[in-house]
Amino acid sequence: MTVLEDRLRSELRAESELITPESIAPLRLPGETERMPFLARRKVPRQWPPWVIPLAAAAAAAAVIAGTFAAAHMLPGSGPKPRPAGPKYTALPANYAYTVQGDIYNYVSHGTQYGASVTGRYLKVRATGTGKLLATVFPPKPYNSFSTITADATGTVFVLAAAHDWQRYANALPRVFRRNQTTPLRFVELRIGSAGQVRQSSLSLPITVTPEQQPSIALSPQGTRLAVAYGGGGAPAQVAVVSLGSGQARRWITPRGVSWTPQLNNRGAWTADGRILALQEWDTIRNPSRQAELHWHPPTTTEVSLIDTLAPAPTLAVHSLVLRPPAGESPPADVFLTPDGAKLIGDTGNLDFAPARGPWTGELSVYSARTGALLQQLARWKWNSTDHRPGHGGTPRELIAWSSYSGSQLVLLHPAGELNVLGVLAGHRFSPASAPLPLASAYQELEYALRTASQVAW
Repeated sequence: MTVLEDRLRSELRAESELITPESIAPLRLPGETERMPFLARRKVPRQWPPWVIPLAAAAAAAAVIAGTFAAAHMLPGSGPKPRPAGPKYTALPANYAYTVQGDIYNYVSHGTQYGASVTGRYLKVRATGTGKLLATVFPPKPYNSFSTITADATGTVFVLAAAHDWQRYANALPRVFRRNQTTPLRFVELRIGSAGQVRQSSLSLPITVTPEQQPSIALSPQGTRLAVAYGGGGAPAQVAVVSLGSGQARRWITPRGVSWTPQLNNRGAWTADGRILALQEWDTIRNPSRQAELHWHPPTTTEVSLIDTLAPAPTLAVHSLVLRPPAGESPPADVFLTPDGAKLIGDTGNLDFAPARGPWTGELSVYSARTGALLQQLARWKWNSTDHRPGHGGTPRELIAWSSYSGSQLVLLHPAGELNVLGVLAGHRFSPASAPLPLASAYQELEYALRTASQVAW
């Protein structure tokens, strides 16, 4: 298939999900006394608020930018259009990409060496089955860092967000650091052919996102739509789902500023059919200060919203859940939605509490995606933080890298014997280096990437 044919197929698939401009209903916002629908309610039963206040014409003009729209509406009685069949999740993704740390400057002045590095100076793309290096990819100049990356379910389409770090010398002025945070990200698309050939192209999105907005991205399993979450930290939280073929987008935005940051897991954010998107509310200090630290309290629960990205507007159907950790443990982090949409899995334990003595402990907690109830705990681990043997010690890292359709089989990095080991979890049994994982050097390359890279897209 040629590049043109590949792009045409993506555009036709994306266009089939959209509607004509004449069928778009006026955008409506919730009343000022209502919470945004995708925020969880803790004390009252879930009730969808009426959409009764029309948006003023000026606001509507500001919301619709270059072919994007804030809410879609299907023709009466048409219902959701059929989706292409999602990935089967019976085989591992064909390829993976991971970030590599590197210098943005390094020099010697008057006998003193100065340097600064970033965790995503470039990335490597490898074939899962062989471990073969397919490409080393650098950000497009003058950009010099990949801040976030994501992949589709097959490992053949990747989207990368590149940032521009303007610092070139030590002791830079504050305005330089401010410029780092306000320079818009640039997006790059990678497509990998069946023979391992890597095609890189610039990706133009109808939204502008900067590092200070703490963006996270998640590519749909089919590789046709990109979800971008950003904002919060005192500003409104926003989620945009962009069709890569047409550039059209659908947005969700809170009506006022929120303290939390919207976060997408670059793995486990979508259901297999590309319909439901899992959004986590990340409670963290965005602008560190003494006053902020005094008023901040670690969260005791994790709030997750499951957004139906294909629901006809103005319903904006969202299912909000509050996930509670096992007694005495930290709330689930890096929540992973199984491809069938039935379960949410997050790592819990006492790692956040950093015990002065004694081991760190943790496990995977499995929740119902319908009720938020804790169903079971899997893959328990214990970590001796005082182990000083060569190759041991450090920090435990529980990381789900891949899931079968139902979540009955997980490929994950699991703390075992003071080492982070790559293996397969089936039921309550964890088996290192077993099927469907690759063998020998290919296994070692994948395990190394998951152990050391700040980001892995697989």
